[in-house]
Parts: sequence; C-alpha cells; structure tokens
Amino acid sequence: MLYILCILYNVQLKIYNTLYIILLYYYHYLSLFQSTIVNVEKNINEMLHTQHWSRSREARDLNLLLDNNSYVQTWSIAQVAVITLTTMIQVYFVRKLFDVKPSGHSKTRI
Repeated sequence: MLYILCILYNVQLKIYNTLYIILLYYYHYLSLFQSTIVNVEKNINEMLHTQHWSRSREARDLNLLLDNNSYVQTWSIAQVAVITLTTMIQVYFVRKLFDVKPSGHSKTRI
C-alpha cells in the first residue's frame, strides 16, 4: 500500500512539475506579449504626439499665410489707388497744358 501511495505521489508530482513548466512557459510568452503591447502603445502615443505637433505647425503656417495675403492685398490696393490718382493728375495737367483759351479778340498769328 505504501508503495502504491509513493507511486501515486510521484505521478502527481510529475504532473504538477509538468504543469508548472507549462505555466512558466506561458508566463514567459505572456510577458513577451505584454512587453510587445507596451512597445506598440508607446509607438502609437509617439505618433499621436507627432501628428498633434504637425497639426499645430500647419495651423500656424496657415495663419501666417493668411496674414501675409491680407498684407499684400492691402498694399496692392493702396498702390493701385496711388497709381490711379497719379494718372488722373497727369491727365489733368497735360490737358490744361494744351487747353486753348479764347481771348477777347481773335487774331490769327501767321
């Protein structure tokens, strides 16, 4: 009877040892899987940070572009107004230069 108990105990011990080895094997692969998941999460967070930074730069560049466009349009309109005013003044003085005023007596010069 004692011999059978020893054999049963030995068999159970072998089963427990096998189960323990299997559990250690799975624990090792689970820890590798966990470290891979942590690494992927870190990379995703880094990409999200990069995308946020890129969006903020894009918004800043768009605002700068719109401000420059407004500045150029304002000065272009001002230059067009100055050129138009200058042209009108020149036309006035050129017409005044060639304007013939009739005098009280009309003599023709020969």
